[in-house]
Amino acid sequence: MLNDFRYAFRQLIKSPGFSLLAIVTLALGIGANSAIFSVIQTVLLRSLPFPNADRLTMVWSSAPQHPGDNRQVHSYPDYADLRTRNHTFSALAAFTTTSVIWGSGDHAEDVSGIAATSDLFDALGTQPMVGRGFSRAEDEQGAPVTVLIGFDFWQRHYGGDANVIGKETLIQGRNGTIIGVMPRGWKFPIQHENVDFVVSLVPFISSSSQNLIPRRGAHFLSIVGSLKPGVDLRTANADLQTIAGQLAQQYPDNDAGRSEHVVPLQADVVGDVRPALLILSAAVALVLLIACANVANLFLARAASREHEIAIRTALGATRFQIVRQLLIETLLLALIGGAAGLILGSWTIDLLRANGPADLPRLDQLHINGTVVAFTFSVAALTSLVFGLVPALQASRPEVENALKDAGRGSSAVRGNRLRSAFVVAQVALSLVLLVGAGLLIRSFAQMRAVQPGFEPKGVTAFWQSLPKTHYGEPEKKTQFFDQLLPKLAAIPGVQEVGMVSPLPFSGDTSSRTFTIVGREAPAAGMEPAAAILLTNGNYFRTMRIPLLKGRTFNDRDRADSPRVMMINQSFAEKFFGKDNPLGQRLNIGNDLEKKLPPREIIGVVGSTKHASLAEPETPEFYIPFAQEPDSFTEIVLRTGSPVPVGLETAIRRLVHEIDSQQFVPSARPLTKLIGQTLAQIRFNTALLGAFAAIAILLAAVGIYGVIAYNVTQRTREIGIRMALGAQKRQMLAMILRQSLTMAAIGISIGLAGALAATRLLGALLFGVAATDLLTYGGVILLLAIAAFFAGLLPARRAMRVDPVVALRYE
Repeated sequence: MLNDFRYAFRQLIKSPGFSLLAIVTLALGIGANSAIFSVIQTVLLRSLPFPNADRLTMVWSSAPQHPGDNRQVHSYPDYADLRTRNHTFSALAAFTTTSVIWGSGDHAEDVSGIAATSDLFDALGTQPMVGRGFSRAEDEQGAPVTVLIGFDFWQRHYGGDANVIGKETLIQGRNGTIIGVMPRGWKFPIQHENVDFVVSLVPFISSSSQNLIPRRGAHFLSIVGSLKPGVDLRTANADLQTIAGQLAQQYPDNDAGRSEHVVPLQADVVGDVRPALLILSAAVALVLLIACANVANLFLARAASREHEIAIRTALGATRFQIVRQLLIETLLLALIGGAAGLILGSWTIDLLRANGPADLPRLDQLHINGTVVAFTFSVAALTSLVFGLVPALQASRPEVENALKDAGRGSSAVRGNRLRSAFVVAQVALSLVLLVGAGLLIRSFAQMRAVQPGFEPKGVTAFWQSLPKTHYGEPEKKTQFFDQLLPKLAAIPGVQEVGMVSPLPFSGDTSSRTFTIVGREAPAAGMEPAAAILLTNGNYFRTMRIPLLKGRTFNDRDRADSPRVMMINQSFAEKFFGKDNPLGQRLNIGNDLEKKLPPREIIGVVGSTKHASLAEPETPEFYIPFAQEPDSFTEIVLRTGSPVPVGLETAIRRLVHEIDSQQFVPSARPLTKLIGQTLAQIRFNTALLGAFAAIAILLAAVGIYGVIAYNVTQRTREIGIRMALGAQKRQMLAMILRQSLTMAAIGISIGLAGALAATRLLGALLFGVAATDLLTYGGVILLLAIAAFFAGLLPARRAMRVDPVVALRYE
């Protein structure tokens, strides 16, 4: 066996061109598989970094106001009832992600984390590395705000000071006490990039300007739980559904029609990305098969040139098993070298994925080459050596000894080998077509999505958020005064054309909705009131964003807290709830207006509908409330500056904010086009990867066609010379060779079409505005493959045209 490896190594060194081409081909296929396997292993296969991860679940709700959305969040009173009444969870915790200003003045920092109840650490089975977690006493309103910090934040902000426990800090303008430090690498939710802190939920939210804790209709909390040992999902679902039914009877105004369901945390984390990753894994498997077919063709051609050698070995007594073993060892050695090269290529690809992958890809920062990936890579290499080596080895191990020795290597098995090589090329073309169609559909889908108009003009708009701490801006009048002073100053910055404000900002990832009833219509059953998205804004917002006014008027300076309560709606709201009736002058009670005994709001204007969360989603009903009538501590300010953005804009913004309040934190401004681009990151990522794999596939297919045609031209040199000596024209030779190339491509395309029609059904969930059977995409792919086949056959065909009949007739 050792001698076989030595001989195989010498054979590869003797043919450096052949060896290099085969290694590069295999490295492309194996490297792509290694990179994607690393993603799948990290995201889909690796268990969550918590003890008893298999018992961790998310609890989601569904509500009649949001049909089709089964990932509704909860109110704190509903969570408290689920926690105390359930019989299937050992711990049930509520949390919400949040960004806060840590510190004040020049030392302030914008950090991300979560606000959570005391059960979080019991549910996840993780305790602080230093200090302690929350106690049940810290789940009470009026308790002091306590906070745990992440390990990296501890190192970065406090230099790893062990005496940090008990220190006071300013968090969102409120005093908080650090009580613990989480272990290195800990974060939850794990799909979020940064989790710098965990703050006690109830005291933190209770001290905000809008205390949502006691409001059963304020849904803002996600719930994570740990099932008791031996309890399955079905039992837990039945348990929570029973509680949901009880709550619907007790609190029909808020909980009628709501239901609960339990989802494994692992499945919840990867649910959105699983289809795309499985499709990409199928794509790289196709790339590897194409690479194997290409290398098999190389070995078939090489086996034909070694037919004389193998015939001599057979004549000297070598058995067929020995010859097959020798040839398979050569392919295994080549595959292992290709696997090592593929591992390097895969490592580079992983670096690119970490740098350019979508932010919502879970555990993206944990991608790396580990022992499992290495084992997978070399297992794939060993398997591919059988895939591409077995058929050529079996073919070469059956030489016609007498003819091979007599012809001295002219190729007595040429016809049989040519058929196999052509079959491999047909397979390459078919597999390439499947990949190209998939990539083409995603590219078309991406282009369609990019062409969608969001309902406003994002180019030239810059946004930044401003958060006012309750300690200094507890009264609504102070919040209004702050922005009344700030907005005119911002509008006076040279280069700024318009300034507006809104909360939440479109494409920021934030949404807010409220139920409503229309005055004069029969009131719906308790808990069945319709809901719509709500945005707090001012009149200049619509001009700044270029949102068209369709009817009525926008808000103005007279729409203040002491003036009649008004609102605006978008066109989707008007069409859905008023049909052909004129909505102007209609009055609505929003949320708990009736409980507060507030007068209804009058609709004074209708504006065009806009996208809010994604370009792929349809416009939804929205209504707008003037900020001055319901001032909030947090808002986004939008500035239309045109292009390019004025130099020093952020510096000017910071200076003007500090002129009003020197302790205010001013975050970085963000172009609105960038926010929209971030919502396209996932489809851009899928399109780029599948497009890259398709490009590799068509390159390998073209090389395969070229190799077969070139080899056939070499084998048919005498035939071509005879034809030309008998009067055949060069253009006839050109047509003959190109016909062979295009025939193989046509057969491969025909087979590939059937495979593509079946495979692209899996892409349906990833497509936007394009059918899986889009004729334009299929036609373009077929044309592209035909062109590749034409040029792959053209070079050897031109070589055939230059054959000298005299030289050809003397050939060997």
